[in-house]
Amino acid sequence: MNNSKLKVVKNVFLGKYFGKKTPLCIDFRITTKCNNKCEYCNVPEKTSDELNTEQIFSMLDEAKRLGCIYFDISGGEPLLRKDIGQIIDYAKNLGLIVGMVTNGKLVHEKIKEIKNLDTLAISLDGSKEVHDKLRGEGSYSSAVNAIKIAKGNNLKVMLFTVLSANNIDQIDSLIDFAEKEKVFLHVNKLFKHNSYTTNVNFLVPNKKEFKIAINKLIKSSSSCIIDSKEYLRYLLGDLGLPKCYAGKLFCRIDPNGDMYPCQDMLGRIKGINVNEYGFKEAFKMLKSSKCSICNCALYIEFNNIFAKFPFNLKKEIKRVRRLKS
Repeated sequence: MNNSKLKVVKNVFLGKYFGKKTPLCIDFRITTKCNNKCEYCNVPEKTSDELNTEQIFSMLDEAKRLGCIYFDISGGEPLLRKDIGQIIDYAKNLGLIVGMVTNGKLVHEKIKEIKNLDTLAISLDGSKEVHDKLRGEGSYSSAVNAIKIAKGNNLKVMLFTVLSANNIDQIDSLIDFAEKEKVFLHVNKLFKHNSYTTNVNFLVPNKKEFKIAINKLIKSSSSCIIDSKEYLRYLLGDLGLPKCYAGKLFCRIDPNGDMYPCQDMLGRIKGINVNEYGFKEAFKMLKSSKCSICNCALYIEFNNIFAKFPFNLKKEIKRVRRLKS
């Protein structure tokens, strides 16, 4: 094990057993601007100031010094940022693992700028009819085209699927699509959040249909499914919430630089601005979140990994290597 891996193991150990705060993972919503109008999302309606390029570089410098290893970029639509390529390259040059979520519409224009990403997650909710109904006419063609272009440029691609009443019957076809295209599949549960969702009650699948869909993923032998069994069982309610490390080992940052323990804290607490306080001080000031339920796949997976550390270390390293190989 090289020095960088030993440092990560050390930081996780100190964080779990001694309460040392280390921002191993940053979830950065880089913009609220979007060129889609998804049926359940109101993020584009929320105008926000955005950190400029140099401010983001400074934030990444501090985060890296504090032990950050993973930088995840979301939106809005991240590819609407003119400096997105510079930001990706800067993070990669610092030695960070960098992932991004996109609707795919601008991948053909920005492919040279995003070629250094470790993973590219492209939103795909099912068939053309289903996907276009949820995300807008022409969205399916854009997503499929983006997948082909990204693969053609040797990017590791993941399908990002939000499960709703409109696509809960699409699991089999999504697995087939992922296997055919040789990409990974990740699912997330549609949930109501006052900060960035519209009234989604009519889109929430009934419990029976949801259980059938998730059990298909759990029982599937497909190697394209990247979600852990623990995460999927949590979605079913079979597992209790693991100990939460939000604000201790990972954090969420909004476009204007407001830092939160996680996205579920938006609208519940006041964010601490990294531009005002600096990343180090902002992270130090974060308080752990107290939730009865977790609604974000990224955080659930992080918490499962940290909760079982070090016993699942080899298993998780193997899973990450599948994404990078």
